[in-house]
Amino acid sequence: MIVLIIVMSKFTVLLTAKPMIYRLDKYMDRIEQSGVQLIVPEFKQIVAQEELERVVPTVDLWIIGDEEAQFDLLSKGAAGKLRTILKWGVGMDAIDTINAKELGVHVENTPGVFAEEVSDVAVGYLLMLARHLHQIDRGVHENWWTKLRGISLNGKKALIIGMGSIGRAVAKKLTAFGLDLYGWDLNCTDKHPEFCSLVKSTGVTLVNSLIDQEYKFVIVCCALNNDTYHLLDDRFFEKQSKSYLINVSRGPVVDEKALVRALKDKRVSGAGLDVFEVEPLPKRSELKKYNCIFGAHNASNTDEAVDKVSNLVLDKLNTILSTSTAMD
Repeated sequence: MIVLIIVMSKFTVLLTAKPMIYRLDKYMDRIEQSGVQLIVPEFKQIVAQEELERVVPTVDLWIIGDEEAQFDLLSKGAAGKLRTILKWGVGMDAIDTINAKELGVHVENTPGVFAEEVSDVAVGYLLMLARHLHQIDRGVHENWWTKLRGISLNGKKALIIGMGSIGRAVAKKLTAFGLDLYGWDLNCTDKHPEFCSLVKSTGVTLVNSLIDQEYKFVIVCCALNNDTYHLLDDRFFEKQSKSYLINVSRGPVVDEKALVRALKDKRVSGAGLDVFEVEPLPKRSELKKYNCIFGAHNASNTDEAVDKVSNLVLDKLNTILSTSTAMD
């Protein structure tokens, strides 16, 4: 079923970004002022593919959440009215941006908006793993006075994989704990001196290889693309010894089967995972057998962040509408 909010306009917008939909009342004044027709599907996790195939070709602009927009769907959209996709948030891995460009569908996101929120969660996972806070909490709930011995953070090595805005925010916060920080990023090359300088300003030591040493903590913050798919595999984990893994980027950056083997062999002592290769996490996931803290792809979800991104998306929408009106 489609909920159609009619405003006096021929410009039609599909909204499937769940965080924005949950707080839609806050943004209705701005949407009504923009004069668009807004279509909001009813759904639980993400909109069904068959529903998207039916609706996407009928709209001019799509404010997308976590749905996949691959070639078949994009081609149907481009054959209809679709000309723009606004990604609510940062990650573009579910959108076929290459073919979108070929089809004449403009795609843009809202970069750099979740650095503080996601880095907060990454640091939270690190603290919980280092001091077994999650396990102690469970024990007390079950009437066990659990006194597990943790590890001190000062002087421990931490590797941050991905030194974009989130990785740099993680580095800034971890500096206060006295960790020895190392950073790795595909863009830290001679071709990007300004970016490298920005990364070094956070106090991290840049490394060229992921498998040249072991770390007590490994924090994954990089984007998912062809170069980072299963970036952390058996080769990486074989170098580690009683390390802790934290992933706040995308699930497929980590080869989960390799991670399970590393947890089983104690090369990894525990993991804080906000994201997974398959989401929601399957009921029978092998990860549930080990010392893991699980999130629900929720690290960016705060009232402040949702409002910030939703208003930024509406700013972009109004710019597009202004351009469209000027061209008419």
